[in-house]
Amino acid sequence: MYTKPRYFGRRLQSVRRVFETAVLRAGIEWATPHSQRHTRITEGVHVPGANVIDISWIAGNKTLKTTMGYVHAADKRLHEAVDKWPAIGTF
Repeated sequence: MYTKPRYFGRRLQSVRRVFETAVLRAGIEWATPHSQRHTRITEGVHVPGANVIDISWIAGNKTLKTTMGYVHAADKRLHEAVDKWPAIGTF
């Protein structure tokens, strides 16, 4: 729905223009609704107690492979995850 009084009660035909306006006002250099999907799924798998299977189901992806295509792990997070693994012994 629109927020301007003259548009109250009218449906949006597309979120494209609304999204582009919001991105410009926020001063974001580049973003699309699809890039937001990547961000939400990537952040979702890092939520304590969540797992990629739950995130896949919530995102509505048909396969886990599709979800994994959206996940982008930062190097810092990968190092933190490895540091939390139990010691296996020396090789």
